[in-house]
Amino acid sequence: MNSYTLHITLYDLLFFGAIFIGLAFVLLLTFVKSINLAANRLLSLALFIMILWMMRILAIDIRLETYLPRWDRVPMQFLLTLGPLIYFYVLKITRPAYQIGWRDLLHFTPLLIEQAAFLVEVREGVNLDVATYRTPTFRLLNPVMQLLIFISIIIYLYRAYQLIQNFYSRLQPVLMDRSLLEFRWLRRLIVATAVLWLLWIAYATVDYFGYPNQSEIHIYYPFYIFFVVIIIWTAAAAFLKPQAGMMMVTQSPVPKLLPTIDHREKGIWLKKAMETNQYFLDPELSLSSLAEKLGLTSHELSRIINTVLKKSFSDFVNEYRVRDVAIKMHDPAYSHITLLGIAFESGFNSKATFNRIFKQVTGKSPVEYKALQKKEVLSYNLRRYPQQAAIISNHETTPRWSNGKLNRNYMFRNYLKTAWRNLLKNAFYSALNIAGLTMGLAVGILVLLWVQDELSFDSSYKKAKDIYRLELWGGTGNNRQIFTIGVAPIGSFSKQQLPAIQDYARLTGNSDYSLYKYKDKVFGDENAVYADPSLFSMFDLDLIKGNKAKPFTDDNSVVITQKTAEKFFGDQDPIGKVITGDDKINLTVSGVIPDIPKNSSMQYDMVMPISFHFKQQLALKNDLSNNFGFLNYITFLQIKPGSDLNKLAKQITGVHVSHSPGDTDADYLLLPLTKMHLYNADMSDNGITTVRIFVVIAVLILVIACINYVNLSTARSMLRAKEISMRKIIGAARMHLFMQFIIETALLFIIAAVFAVVLIYLLMPVFNKVSGKDMAFNLSDYHVWLLLLTAIAATLAASSIYPALLLSSFEPLKALKGKISAGIGDVLFRKILVVTQFTFSIILIIGTIVITGQLNFIRTTGVGYDKTHVITFWMRDMDKHYDAVKAELLKQPGVLGVTRSNQNIIHFQGFTGDVDWDGRDPKQNIIMHPIVVDRDLVSFFKMKLVAGTSFTGGKMDTAHYILNETAIKEMGIKNPVGKRFRMGGTTGTIIGVVKNFHYSSMKEKIAPSIFWFSPQLLNKIYIKTTGTDAPKVLAAAEKQFKQYNGQYPFGYAFLDDMFNYMYQSEQREGTLFTDFAAIAIFISCLGLLGLAAYTAQVRTREIGVRKVLGASVSGIVRLLARDFIKLVLIAIAIAAPLAWYFMYKWLQNFAYKIDITWWVFVLAGGMAILIAFITISFQAVKAALTNPVKSLRSE
Repeated sequence: MNSYTLHITLYDLLFFGAIFIGLAFVLLLTFVKSINLAANRLLSLALFIMILWMMRILAIDIRLETYLPRWDRVPMQFLLTLGPLIYFYVLKITRPAYQIGWRDLLHFTPLLIEQAAFLVEVREGVNLDVATYRTPTFRLLNPVMQLLIFISIIIYLYRAYQLIQNFYSRLQPVLMDRSLLEFRWLRRLIVATAVLWLLWIAYATVDYFGYPNQSEIHIYYPFYIFFVVIIIWTAAAAFLKPQAGMMMVTQSPVPKLLPTIDHREKGIWLKKAMETNQYFLDPELSLSSLAEKLGLTSHELSRIINTVLKKSFSDFVNEYRVRDVAIKMHDPAYSHITLLGIAFESGFNSKATFNRIFKQVTGKSPVEYKALQKKEVLSYNLRRYPQQAAIISNHETTPRWSNGKLNRNYMFRNYLKTAWRNLLKNAFYSALNIAGLTMGLAVGILVLLWVQDELSFDSSYKKAKDIYRLELWGGTGNNRQIFTIGVAPIGSFSKQQLPAIQDYARLTGNSDYSLYKYKDKVFGDENAVYADPSLFSMFDLDLIKGNKAKPFTDDNSVVITQKTAEKFFGDQDPIGKVITGDDKINLTVSGVIPDIPKNSSMQYDMVMPISFHFKQQLALKNDLSNNFGFLNYITFLQIKPGSDLNKLAKQITGVHVSHSPGDTDADYLLLPLTKMHLYNADMSDNGITTVRIFVVIAVLILVIACINYVNLSTARSMLRAKEISMRKIIGAARMHLFMQFIIETALLFIIAAVFAVVLIYLLMPVFNKVSGKDMAFNLSDYHVWLLLLTAIAATLAASSIYPALLLSSFEPLKALKGKISAGIGDVLFRKILVVTQFTFSIILIIGTIVITGQLNFIRTTGVGYDKTHVITFWMRDMDKHYDAVKAELLKQPGVLGVTRSNQNIIHFQGFTGDVDWDGRDPKQNIIMHPIVVDRDLVSFFKMKLVAGTSFTGGKMDTAHYILNETAIKEMGIKNPVGKRFRMGGTTGTIIGVVKNFHYSSMKEKIAPSIFWFSPQLLNKIYIKTTGTDAPKVLAAAEKQFKQYNGQYPFGYAFLDDMFNYMYQSEQREGTLFTDFAAIAIFISCLGLLGLAAYTAQVRTREIGVRKVLGASVSGIVRLLARDFIKLVLIAIAIAAPLAWYFMYKWLQNFAYKIDITWWVFVLAGGMAILIAFITISFQAVKAALTNPVKSLRSE
């Protein structure tokens, strides 16, 4: 069988990665200050549009509509704006002074066409109840829109290319090569984009005209990936080259050297050009490059330097560099920079060269020269030291770090070593990050495993996409409801008359036999069903043993699962073995099938032929072959792919009505097998909302963990500014620093991932117990690896890129001078992340409070009868001796009462529409839920009669009925007692009206019910006892049961437990919500603790000064906590309406529910503030108690 894998492919992983990386660059280009900020924001908008497009493609591929219907109605395609945005981006970087005006917005008017087409598609999708991308209009307009997008992008790319060419033409000829290098990356990307679009339109044309409606979207995936890669590449280049286009227009023009001037004037001209443009600051300056800048030949420049200035080229350049170093030594602005840093800024490229040249020129070493400056004020006169300097014929350049000159393995080892040292050096912050990421990854992956298990239900069957469960609308007005069971003949008649139906299979529960024996082995309550032989072929249940073509050899054969075979027969061959059912029938094992998958909605151990069941019913004069009034069968249909399901459902309804004309209210629905677990037949919620909530929770917890890392990394970036600057000064390129920080993050994530895997193994049993699952975290399963790597890769990408780019972007000189500080954008970004973090946490807290309140409401609200300490079980053969059993039980101490019925009082199973009464509208059809009761059941459960009397046990009671208030209201009769009422073939009288009570889940409104009296049908006993006497009463009940049922195992239940079990899923949701909220708060507090520690560290001097001036500990705590509490208050304001909306939607699943009152938000907000304050206070008090003398001295 094929397993369900959330439909994630390798392309989907690439899409996920591209989306996370792209969003990171969108934030960077939008918020990080740079020279080209306005242009970068245009590019970020273009990138965001591409990401939206990619998200749409990804949503279609992973079939998002399965668990998020109508997402396709959200506008996510704005590709007609892509070309203009790229054009205006190039315009802003080539002409920074250009201001975009209102007239320029006309370039974006084609977007109106695109959105108008989208609205038409949405409208048609709503009318046809299909996704917008599956409507005929979409198929018609999509090729046209793609052509328009292609034309728009090609035109604007051409215009952008022209802008770059025009930019070149405005520059001085001597700068042409340099400008070409500056914009070569952009030209290449524009050309690559144009070529890719040309290839795409050619490919799409061949596909559209050559293979109409045959190809799927997957064939375009490589193009989509390349499109996004190019845009992200452009964004990265734009972010890493913020000066592109700017330095080109700020260069001072070099005056032209006139050929008529003499040699002396040439020397003056050369010095002036050198001083004006400070060419000596270029560490890679050479004779040829300087000549090119000056518009001279290398030979002519060399002659001027040698003959006019009487110097070598090296001496000429180095004297300017030495002079610049000496000037900066005097400048207080450079007091924070080391001598080596000043030397590198002045154009030197190595320490040895600097020391040697400086001493040759000044006669002193740099250290001696600087020490002398402190003792006396010297006027610097540039002079030659008496010793002759050697002529340096070749200019030295800084060794560049390239793959050709350095061993990659060595560099990688160095990166790892440095990353490991940083982790150990900052052990406290590393521990916080690892703890948060470990917890986030572990819990996030556990939740996603749970989601994957839920979504995988019934998807393992090969023909799952073609199989549908036939369900039936029944009733009229407010009483209309959906039935999962239907009539027996509808499948066979529909297959005969409707070609779209390829096959059908019927199932019904086997309640005829409940005790099975093989020799001396006895088993009770086996999960047995009756089914058609087609069940095995439709659901590809291949027989391990037996005849695959003929699973049942005769009507007395049975097919069992492998587990059941082992239980009955051990290692023996089960084929041909005989199992006895209730000592009445012999069943011969004709086949063995694999155990039913755990993620299947159909669970059974034994399958008997439904033909045998039909024979039994026929013996009871119930011919099911043409009975359209007996609903007791689940029918599955295998339908031809591409069939119109709505039309087919109406045709099936027509088949039913043609055989049963009175069922005018019948209306069939087709529920896909793959949606059976989470949806009702009308596509209403049957669990999918919980799955969606858990997906959101998993993402939120992972996001909160990522936010922790990003916040701590960016906040502490200021403390690493000097380290980064020194790395840059000694030759580290930005890309190397970027890789260093990426590897630091990756190392931390690897450690966290290892801990997370261990934690998942440890938590899995607990999680299974809480969630009611039986999942396994098996690393040999590639689906687990796929989920694991997707979660880790997504969080790694989301967490690492922004901190790495921020850290690698520091300017060395500003950092070493101490002039660098966190920009407003960076601080605001961190505040936004903290607010986001606590918003998520507060939403989970509010959700926990509401869910807990609703569950308490269910438990504490009266159900309309007394169910405490009531034991119940099926009597089997004991029912024939009920009066004797009841008399014996009532003698036992602690037995307060005994009664009986034909089904469970907690949840009625039966229903009927075959009812009539005086004054009934012929068009009215009410579905009622009957239950057969004993004469004292009403008093036993302390139910209240609002009118009439109860049963007396006399013979006349078989024609008496007691109805509930809802039934009387739906029937529309007044003074019902004494009125005629018919159910089935029995016409009688209404003798009483019982007050409404809950006999089903509180998610459902109380439906009409009927009490009627028929002693021969009563087989379920109820025994009322006390809490202390329950064990003795159970022993007495078991004794009576064994007396009449022999070997049959005694099984019982308490009504309280059965009631709680009915809300088990909600209780699990409440428990999981509470746990998730606690985990989210814990992870958020880890991040808040780190930020508080960092804040206290950077404000050490301020705290010390305040304490010296008399500040109290509480005042300092308030000072440090105030800013964080403000952020939490903002988070509360954002979270409250969001949480109200989500919880309001969740409560709509209950017919009886609590109100979401104001105190819920106050309590959640108060908890968040208290937790945040306690977390912050730990570091705040620690900082406030520090000796101010010590803190000021350390500063």
